[in-house]
Amino acid sequence: MRIATSAFALMFMVAPIALAGDGHNAGSIVSQIFESADTDDSGSLDADEYGEAGLASYGTPFEDCDANADGETTLEEYLDLYARHHPHPSGI
Repeated sequence: MRIATSAFALMFMVAPIALAGDGHNAGSIVSQIFESADTDDSGSLDADEYGEAGLASYGTPFEDCDANADGETTLEEYLDLYARHHPHPSGI
């Protein structure tokens, strides 16, 4: 079962709150967001999935997530981007 777009957006907005605590849940939350957006279960997001999930509305175009410019973003690329935009408060 896929998460509805509004619930998906809410989950994305709450993820930084997890970082404000001990940070241990942030990767899990961001991974769940990524997996929810991966509608074809390929293990990566293409531009269409990224757009359909509404991720670009948070100010980061798909191209910024696609670090190696192969037309897809992997969970690793997505987590790296998230970490750059939402650094852990303790500097970790």
